[in-house]
Amino acid sequence: MGKKLRIFIGTDRYMYKAEKVLEYSIRKHASLPVEITWMRAGDPEWQWAGVPGKPYDSSELWATPFTCFRFAIPELAGFDGYAIYNDVDQCYLEDPAKLLALGRRGKWLSWGMRDDVSVVDCGAFKDKDWWPSLAEMKSSQHRISDYRKLIEDHDLADRSLPRFWNQCDDYATGQTCLLHWTNMRTQPWKPFPNAFNYPDKHPNPDAQRIWDEYEAEYLGS
Repeated sequence: MGKKLRIFIGTDRYMYKAEKVLEYSIRKHASLPVEITWMRAGDPEWQWAGVPGKPYDSSELWATPFTCFRFAIPELAGFDGYAIYNDVDQCYLEDPAKLLALGRRGKWLSWGMRDDVSVVDCGAFKDKDWWPSLAEMKSSQHRISDYRKLIEDHDLADRSLPRFWNQCDDYATGQTCLLHWTNMRTQPWKPFPNAFNYPDKHPNPDAQRIWDEYEAEYLGS
């Protein structure tokens, strides 16, 4: 079998517009076949004990209903090969194969502590008695910091992913390879109108322009 991009995306039912744009951006730029796994909070297979009562309430165990789903990736990938993780509120502006190529042997690669974009060597977690199984993850109420500490303590963390592969929306520039609309109060698709008073336009014109362009391209495709 030839090489392919395995991309796992954390999401929930409020993010359907963002899902469409993210998938469009992946397939637009990908130079390799793509296999996407949607880890969607609320779907039967994604019932976890730690999910917060509200999707935007960071005072609960998790900041979002899919915060810790990313740590299921090694097992979901059969503890084999490399995989990419993305939060749903993102958009590729470059080939995701370039991101995959940054993967580090035996490491979980991210930018600083922001592992909402990651390249994971799934084999590094195989047969590790300290790494919880997916069944254990689902029944626990572990915080994201618990999983990060396990990765850090066992020397699997690599925080050297270039920032332009996880460029937060307030700082979008011409060098951005992957844009992350991380501020829930300004996300252009306005997923929580009953919770936030969204501005008409994103405060960063580049972040708004990119959303408008990719949404229009998706709708016209």
